[in-house]
Amino acid sequence: MSTHPKTKTALIVGGTSAIALALAEKLLRSKTERWEVILAGRSISINRLESARRHLGILCGDASRCRWITGTPDYIWGVIDTCQLLVIASGFLPNTPALSSDKETLETFEANTLLPIKWCETAIADISRHDNPKLLKKICVIGSVAGDRGRSSNYIYGAAKAAIATYCEGLAHRLALIGKHAPKVMLIKPGPTRSGMTQHIKDSLLLQSPEKIAGVIHAALQNPKSPSVCYAPSWWKLIMDIIKQIPEKIIWKTKM
Repeated sequence: MSTHPKTKTALIVGGTSAIALALAEKLLRSKTERWEVILAGRSISINRLESARRHLGILCGDASRCRWITGTPDYIWGVIDTCQLLVIASGFLPNTPALSSDKETLETFEANTLLPIKWCETAIADISRHDNPKLLKKICVIGSVAGDRGRSSNYIYGAAKAAIATYCEGLAHRLALIGKHAPKVMLIKPGPTRSGMTQHIKDSLLLQSPEKIAGVIHAALQNPKSPSVCYAPSWWKLIMDIIKQIPEKIIWKTKM
């Protein structure tokens, strides 16, 4: 990896997801900052991680600025300490009405809630020690608008995303109380995005590309005044504000 003094390092968990790869490309191609990217994934994803690394290396013209790792947060905690940005893009979308066992439910909460929490807690270990400042400046977690209200079409997934949203809100509060040297927490709430997880969803104006979502995330990361919760695109906030206000007796008659 480069030792350029102005080079920043981003660790992207769930590094084979469509949004993760699109964001990695945005960072590597940034004209205002020089980034190196580490894609983190499961051991079963090694081939996909290597393929992504080669692809990103070609796009940015410097293969040394992108690499991949596998393992648990505890196993690679030392890598986190070398990063300025931690992005958690892991996720799993079940076919809720067809749940046939507890296994799929547990996998949903593992990928969307428990794993992100583990990464965050590992990243902020000993952060309250002022004599041991960390390089980490920002933690960005990819949530979902699905967590804003429980609906029959995806209530298991929505519950997992609601849980991580509440966690991020509490974590942001905790770190704000520690002081300016603590990293800032940002929760991104995309709407439905074209990816392997949404192949069963019919195409519509609401279905956004991973590149569009990555652009929103990249802009939010660059803006020091960005709120701790960002909808991607921003008009999803208005849509979800309306949906949250619909009375139960009405929404229960829909198939949302």
